[in-house]
Amino acid sequence: MTPAAPTATWRRVCEEYFSRLIEDLEQGVESEVESRVTVAMEATVRGAVSDAVGESRRALAEELNQAVRRLRQADDVDDVYSVLLDVTAPFCEQAAVFSVHEKQARADVGA
Repeated sequence: MTPAAPTATWRRVCEEYFSRLIEDLEQGVESEVESRVTVAMEATVRGAVSDAVGESRRALAEELNQAVRRLRQADDVDDVYSVLLDVTAPFCEQAAVFSVHEKQARADVGA
């Protein structure tokens, strides 16, 4: 065995060892990055959902408050029927207003 042979063997052992270390490090970094990105995305989604729910609640509350204001401002029964149909439109495809007089139901307005 020549003096160069032990050096070549030592170099090969070091290269294999460092190669495995680099692979392990790459896998660890990739796993950590993936984990952190997942956590950040989940937090962002949770925040966006929370914001959307809050905004939806505020919008619905405003719609309902507006409906109540319009009902209070109605001058007569026909105006009340019209307002009721208008404010239900975002929540249904069709609506009808019925009144009950002396145990008789009557369809007053429908849309």
